[in-house]
Amino acid sequence: MQDVSYKSQGVQHFVVLDLGEKKTFNSYSTYNGGSMEDEAYNASSWELLLSLDGVNFNSVDYQLDAGRNYVICPIKENTARYVMLKVYNSDRGSGTLRLYEMMAGLLRES
Repeated sequence: MQDVSYKSQGVQHFVVLDLGEKKTFNSYSTYNGGSMEDEAYNASSWELLLSLDGVNFNSVDYQLDAGRNYVICPIKENTARYVMLKVYNSDRGSGTLRLYEMMAGLLRES
């Protein structure tokens, strides 16, 4: 997998997850900071991008004001091995990202 940090300019934080093999899913969910701590730690704006090869990522979802403790996001059915989360607004203060869990609504292994 190539370094994709150049694709994240302008964001506070980003992470790329390797699912180990191709998976097909149609939703994802996040447990934000407020699920374990104060709601002020909830990320509120982010973008989800997917890739089969870890190099070419396509944006599939953007959340502008989703600062809840637990967020379920339906998306169009996609197959990917790599998942990139770009966080534009990580909390209401320090800029620290507190993301306790992220899950894909798995339909099947591809």
